[in-house]
Amino acid sequence: MLAIVAGLAILLTKTILGRAMRATAENAEVSQMLGINTEKTFTVAFLIGITMAGISGLLVTPLFFVSAGVAETFRLAPLVAVVLGGLGSIKGALVGGMLVGVIEALVSTMISADIGVAAICVLFLIVVYLFPHGLFGKGARKA
Repeated sequence: MLAIVAGLAILLTKTILGRAMRATAENAEVSQMLGINTEKTFTVAFLIGITMAGISGLLVTPLFFVSAGVAETFRLAPLVAVVLGGLGSIKGALVGGMLVGVIEALVSTMISADIGVAAICVLFLIVVYLFPHGLFGKGARKA
């Protein structure tokens, strides 16, 4: 899993495609004026997202029964992990995911399995209060 995250980080930061994707995410109209094919960039970003979702499903399948309602379990934790790390930061999403997983596992094991989700929410509120842009977020760019 770490190899996949590292590969994605390298793709987004060290390649021309990654630069085009970041530019298109920042401002699609200006990117198109600078010669980036934004439609192709959106398509590639969508394909990367689908691939990551498929890999995630493959990794989770041995742990859970496959059914239509299994996604209910995974609604809150990924969103909290990405926001904790800082939107747009792959390193932050990785650290946020590790933090969410450790906190949920510790609270679920030591206190109660029902309180694990509540602990994630408390962690989220504390981190967003202290760091409004997340742990590794840079905030909004000034024009």
